[in-house]
Amino acid sequence: MKTSLAGRQAIARHEGNKLKAYPDPATGGEPFTIGVGHTSAAGPPKVTKGMTITAAESDAILTRDLATFERAVEKAVKVPVTQAQFDAMVSLAFNIGGGAFAKSTLVKKLNAGDVTGAANAFLSWNKAAGKVMKGLTTRREAERKLFMSNSAQAPQPTAAKPVETAPVRTDSILSRGSRGPIVSDLQRNLNTLGYGPLKVDEHFGGETEKAVMSFQLDNGLKVDGIAGGRTSTAIGKAIKDRETAPKIAAAKDVVDDAASKGGISKTEVAAGVVAVSGAAKAADEIKTAVDSARGLTETLWSLGPWILVGLLTVAAGIYIYHDRRRKRIAADAAKEMM
Repeated sequence: MKTSLAGRQAIARHEGNKLKAYPDPATGGEPFTIGVGHTSAAGPPKVTKGMTITAAESDAILTRDLATFERAVEKAVKVPVTQAQFDAMVSLAFNIGGGAFAKSTLVKKLNAGDVTGAANAFLSWNKAAGKVMKGLTTRREAERKLFMSNSAQAPQPTAAKPVETAPVRTDSILSRGSRGPIVSDLQRNLNTLGYGPLKVDEHFGGETEKAVMSFQLDNGLKVDGIAGGRTSTAIGKAIKDRETAPKIAAAKDVVDDAASKGGISKTEVAAGVVAVSGAAKAADEIKTAVDSARGLTETLWSLGPWILVGLLTVAAGIYIYHDRRRKRIAADAAKEMM
């Protein structure tokens, strides 16, 4: 799941959105914070004294930071939840950290089916340095209210839909205002990579620009919201990596399973897999060679039997010459070693 727009806005209200880095109140210096509660500990960009960002960059950083805590919530929670419940838990994890959230009483109660108990557990996270903080109390009450707003409507798990990918064009430059099927392809691929949900509508608008900026930020590219050559190439690579990742994971599972059941090392199993793969590839190459030879023979025979016999005689002579030369070299080498 992804945090909804309302959930993002709620977190931004709680955290504030500062476009210039400000010091930690406790130290008067590091760690510096910028945007919506972003510090260097959360990942790039590194926040330094005097650093400034634009509103669009702040939004892109928030998207990247939220992804970390969205994954933390999805990993810890084992039961279906509503969008409101998910938003409330991401807000809490964003504030207290993914590790603390995973170990919390809230998660234990929710996974045990105690929704009300989980909701009330929000209220225990209202202290800093052992002291109850009014601001934290207000935030926890808002999160609890959001969590309970439609808790009776938790959806049941559904089968995953197949991932929709599209061709990646690296010869075009797309930016806000661009239109056409190529924009839809970009939107589909950004959705596939987790930078949506974007409406696939052939129009490069503000949401698509934000998604591009988030991708650029995550991949060390210039954050300008323009899908040019480098950005498009990186998207193509990310799509390819995503498609091959399940195959790599499946191969690893095969190796692990075979090693555990067969009583041999993973290295030996992996070597066997490589050998079998190599043999299969060799078989394909042999078949291709045979097919090619068959075609060559048919072509030569069409030239006439005497020409074919002559060519075969020449080939046999060349083979005999090289075979004798190889044996002579081997004999000379043996004499030198004696």
